[in-house]
Amino acid sequence: MERCLKYPPSKFLANIGFIFWSAILLAPCADATASGVENPLAETHDHERSRRPWSTSGKYTAHKNFEEHFVSGRRLAGLVAPKPLVLPYHNGPILSRMNNVTKLYVIYYGAFTRIQRLTVRRFFRSLAPPRHRARASIPTVAKWWEITKGYQDVWGESVAQLLIPSGEIEDKSYSRGRTLDQRDIEALLLKLPHILSNQGFCQEACGQHAYLYPSGATGGQMLPYVWVGDASTQCPGLCCWPFANLNYTFMENSQDKPLLPPSGEVGVDGMIINLAKLIAGAATDPYQNAYYQGDAAAPVEAAEACSGIFGCGAYAGYPGSLMKDPVTGSSFNSFGSRGYKFLLPWMWDPKTFTCAGQSHQSTNSLQFDLNLAC
Repeated sequence: MERCLKYPPSKFLANIGFIFWSAILLAPCADATASGVENPLAETHDHERSRRPWSTSGKYTAHKNFEEHFVSGRRLAGLVAPKPLVLPYHNGPILSRMNNVTKLYVIYYGAFTRIQRLTVRRFFRSLAPPRHRARASIPTVAKWWEITKGYQDVWGESVAQLLIPSGEIEDKSYSRGRTLDQRDIEALLLKLPHILSNQGFCQEACGQHAYLYPSGATGGQMLPYVWVGDASTQCPGLCCWPFANLNYTFMENSQDKPLLPPSGEVGVDGMIINLAKLIAGAATDPYQNAYYQGDAAAPVEAAEACSGIFGCGAYAGYPGSLMKDPVTGSSFNSFGSRGYKFLLPWMWDPKTFTCAGQSHQSTNSLQFDLNLAC
């Protein structure tokens, strides 16, 4: 087992477990004991829940024209400049690694199509910095994840930048039933890294990140994890927006019709959005005592602080200016490996105190700077 930087090695697991509920699992590095996290008899703690997709708290940043892909966006005139958005650091551990690596393990619980599994794999593979860096004018998944490099712990170490897919398990037979509670999730996680949607899915959350305390089953390590559910048939308006209409009718300024998803499947592209939010939350606030705003029991974390923002000019019910595939008509804002396309939520950038879709370090030209005001 690899050692975790600056924290007792017996307390961490250098992996993240993901469970995809017809769900994902992820396991990183952080010490609950060193950071003062209480252990309620090895009970899991729920963290970020993907909330209402139209919440637009905080200041959002710019999205300049990127070749012929962009769709013209609407703007709202601001009368008063918004205050800088701040997610205070509460001195807890983040998912930092001595070798800058976090291993990802995935469990598919239930029936997933080939396209769905491929889309998830492509997203994970796209998180790692490519051998040949894309030019500054091209937004990529890797440069989106690079925003987390600005999140540092008390030792000055940043969130691990190399997220490596390291294993998958498929459970097509729903071995623990079609409704999972927290104990079921724990049991799946201890099988491998895994987790599924739980009883609050579509009612309270689109996904969740939490953790298991050290035990013999986890090799004495902390085990952070993420679960995300396929909401395409149950609550697409809540968990798949903007690829589905909002469930609420009071949004007068909401877009006229849903956007087309890059993969062609609303469910999996909705999962990618929620997965991206939760990975960012799990990496920057794995134990509910690192980077967050508000109440620790219901923290607003990295991407949650920018909820509903996917491009320049975003406001309630409108995701912002996006790129559009000229062939399929699908909307996206980031390129992945081999040119695959994804729509990723913006997250809070601690370097600029704004919401951003790409790392400010990735944009050397003001002409293409994603962090300029619209």
